[in-house]
Amino acid sequence: MKQISLVEVDKIAALAKVSLTPEERSAMVAELGSILAYIGRLGEAVTTDVEPFVFDSTPLADTRSDRAQSFSAQEPLLFPERMREGLLATKKVFNERKKGNARSEHS
Repeated sequence: MKQISLVEVDKIAALAKVSLTPEERSAMVAELGSILAYIGRLGEAVTTDVEPFVFDSTPLADTRSDRAQSFSAQEPLLFPERMREGLLATKKVFNERKKGNARSEHS
């Protein structure tokens, strides 16, 4: 399998809009090379006795409808410490980006 070059790593980084240090660029050559080698090995697998997978697009019967849900007048009383400006506050899902992180500044 063909090894990936620094030029190709630079192109991938540009597409991903990330800047890489020289050390990260070298590490990416090795990491992406090992990923490509693994994919190459997958192509060598014998699959003659494996039936093709057919995707079934039938919706699942147990999925709920996508609808807004509101609280009854009593429900916020169960979580008074979580109420903020009349809304029920939940745990953070995303962390704020740290300033000075080169990857987050360019993404």
